[in-house]
Amino acid sequence: MLHIVRRFVLLAPLVLAACGGGGGGGSGGPAVNAQVPAGSGQVAIQMAGTWEIRDSALVETNDPTPTLPLNGTRIVIGPQGIVSIGGFPTARADLETFLALPLDWYVNQVDSKTILYGLSYDRLSLAGAKEQVGLAGGSMNVDAMAVEQWNSRQNTSATTERFTRSRYTLARVATALELPPAVQAPATTTNGAVRWLADEFAGQRSR
Repeated sequence: MLHIVRRFVLLAPLVLAACGGGGGGGSGGPAVNAQVPAGSGQVAIQMAGTWEIRDSALVETNDPTPTLPLNGTRIVIGPQGIVSIGGFPTARADLETFLALPLDWYVNQVDSKTILYGLSYDRLSLAGAKEQVGLAGGSMNVDAMAVEQWNSRQNTSATTERFTRSRYTLARVATALELPPAVQAPATTTNGAVRWLADEFAGQRSR
């Protein structure tokens, strides 16, 4: 979806290599700037359902005012990947509709043991901003997953990106999927829209 997910849903480039202290993805899948936490992803579980962020904690940051994923934020996972974060749809088409611009990079995949989600939006060359988000999670038991999340942002006025790496537990709250509403593109796309996308990823809405 979207600090898609600084806050969202919503999102370094989340390209194939780590940067700014980030790590690669897990389970041989696409790399994101987060690692499946050690010791997780060893047991097959039913991933589909509605989950809730708990025990959110800071791991690493260079941001003087970091924002952590908000405890209580709900993440809905379907058979093919994350459906929504904090009620905001996380499909690539929905995000691009909201931003009215294409994402530079996107991954959203789940299997019975791990989940990877990431996106990148870079408009620095157009006097915009660069937002990057990624999460990597692994099963701990049938009702819990360990997750690491990476968020970063850079403005044209900054020489380096501000990043935050955090970890939390996803606890299952329902086997049913809470489907998100349709996304409507705003009349204009601004850096604020990207900021809102990031805010949504952490469950702290700014709209």
